Amino acid sequence: MPRLEVSPEVRAICQTVADRRNVELVDVRYGRSGRDVTLEVIVDRNGDVDFDLITEVSKDLSDALDEDEDLIEGSYMLEVSSAGLERPLMKPADYERFAGHEVKVVCREPVDGRNQFRGPIAAAGEDAFTLDLRDRGLVEIPYTVVKKAHLWVDWEEELKRAEEIRIDEGDEVPQRRRKKKSLEGRGR
Repeated sequence: MPRLEVSPEVRAICQTVADRRNVELVDVRYGRSGRDVTLEVIVDRNGDVDFDLITEVSKDLSDALDEDEDLIEGSYMLEVSSAGLERPLMKPADYERFAGHEVKVVCREPVDGRNQFRGPIAAAGEDAFTLDLRDRGLVEIPYTVVKKAHLWVDWEEELKRAEEIRIDEGDEVPQRRRKKKSLEGRGR
């Protein structure tokens, strides 16, 4: 099936609702699951998006999109979500805003012989951004070759940090349990 494109009218309605609710419209796209179509709207507000805000934006969007029945062809589900900790980077301003942060980037075509990169954003300009690949040096990636990019979180490191905070606060840290291997059925 061909990929569905979000019309400028739908995008404009989403932007109007986002502006009214004082949130950043990160992305609007269609997703498919079999025959089901979902209009996925991703929002952010300085990392401060809660369930109530998602509910309000979702209701406002639903009402606004329902005003014109011909705006979106066929039936669809509306899904509004937070950009999250690993938020996508969609425009040059995102790369500027998150300079110094670790990102994961997948390119449509090779850059310096590679299609995937991970490292902190060293600089961001109008046409390209630069990643610091540490021991491999710097690499400049044009926005036009980026297939997808998002902030990258080292979840193991975050878990360790959370455990250290709990220890500092005097909370007991639960020990990870290992399953004992059963010797039954092994001829012993």
